[in-house]
Amino acid sequence: MKNFMYLLLFMLLLIPCKSLFAEEYTLIEKTVETSYYKSVDVNTVLGDVVVNSWDLQLFNVVIKGNLNAVKNIDYTIDIKDSSITVTTFKKGSAVFIATELKLKIEITVPKFYHVSVKSSGGEVKVSSITGVLKVETASDGIYINNHTGDADLKTAGGDIKDVNFKGKVTAFTAGGDITLDGAEGEINSTTAGGDIKLNYAGTNKGIYLKSNGGNIKIFLPELFKATLDISATGGDIKSDYSVLIKKDANTQVQKGDINGGGNVVKCITMGGKITVSK
Repeated sequence: MKNFMYLLLFMLLLIPCKSLFAEEYTLIEKTVETSYYKSVDVNTVLGDVVVNSWDLQLFNVVIKGNLNAVKNIDYTIDIKDSSITVTTFKKGSAVFIATELKLKIEITVPKFYHVSVKSSGGEVKVSSITGVLKVETASDGIYINNHTGDADLKTAGGDIKDVNFKGKVTAFTAGGDITLDGAEGEINSTTAGGDIKLNYAGTNKGIYLKSNGGNIKIFLPELFKATLDISATGGDIKSDYSVLIKKDANTQVQKGDINGGGNVVKCITMGGKITVSK
């Protein structure tokens, strides 16, 4: 019993230290006037980035983190006529992982705005933006919702999810799944080791999907005009369209026009299956 009491006392002494380390601090909050179709460029050494929009012609940035981030992370905010650049960087030479800093950059811009985010490691979320969007992170996922305009999305180690989009989407991940749901844009999507799911509406602007080790599911409108060029090595093809599927020992291929033909819908997988549904 005596040993148990000592252990309990020791654990109680640790609680305030852990709470202090986990507490969230604001490194900076800044609001400036801006206008439509300007741009924000975010370059962060680590941490999550969240970009939202509002009806105000104001730019707001909040950088948060734990006590470790306060001590070891610095930042700059460079405001120019057409753009605002937000940069975070380490004060010294110490090496950190994202969970040790709890660093988070929250940005709010007018709905009509161009957004560029580059992170050395962290999750990126962007919602309700009309403008050019470019996101690159060295790890973790990219999550986009309700975006109109061209989107270029790249992660070296996470999933990509882009829903309610309208416009061209280029998506690449070296190790995750890709989920796309939208309309009216050319689609170019590649994953080195995950699944791809595309739910597409509107006219055909051209579609290219490739997975080096996963499944591909694609949902198209019933009257979608396209030329199919689909191949699965080491897997099956299932299609709602009445175009002949040729099979040999290792590969299945479906090539041909649907609804009179149109831009090419090319799907390639090595090690998975492909499903094409109306």
